[in-house]
Amino acid sequence: MKRIVSELYSQLQDQSIGTVTDRVLFLDCCAACETRTRNAIQLEQGAVALLGDVTPENARLAANLHANLGSLYQGIGEVKLAKQHMEIGMNLLKQHGMSTYYDMIPKLNNYAVLRADMGEVQDSLQLLQTVANAIRQCSSNQSGDYAQVQETMGNVALLLGDGKRAARHFKKAMSIYEVLFAAEPERIAAKKEEIFRTYVQAGAYLAQQILKK
Repeated sequence: MKRIVSELYSQLQDQSIGTVTDRVLFLDCCAACETRTRNAIQLEQGAVALLGDVTPENARLAANLHANLGSLYQGIGEVKLAKQHMEIGMNLLKQHGMSTYYDMIPKLNNYAVLRADMGEVQDSLQLLQTVANAIRQCSSNQSGDYAQVQETMGNVALLLGDGKRAARHFKKAMSIYEVLFAAEPERIAAKKEEIFRTYVQAGAYLAQQILKK
């Protein structure tokens, strides 16, 4: 990615080369390579400003930029700004008739995680269930997307202290992963270890909440 960004930078120094969209995508690539979140946010904000007014032609790009900003803000704990940009991204897709399965699923999943981080755990689970139903109807309940949502629901259920519900979601996710990664046993083992660590971390989190009361 760094090599691509370097080459793009060299090319786009010539104002006769490329378009506004090219330069917006360049800033987005720079943000993806940036290890300092604040700097990445500035780059994404620059991309949004450069893009200007949203039109049917650039609505999907604008939505992705705002989704990226939302994730970056979430990463530094600025949840209000994260929610604002995630909602802008999803609303842009809806307004321009682009709220298709592949556009909305990852955005809704990230938004649901954010709502859980904000303490709106029940709302998060309801939203994730809606996403899971949409995937099952539009694609398959044996897909990687469905497994990812089930895993996320397990993580959120742990925040409620509902171990039984979490286990059900994790089992559904693992049954799919075991099929999808059948030729890669190391990936299956890594996913099991990841879920185990999630249980441990959730236990520590819940213990801290009890001690605060």
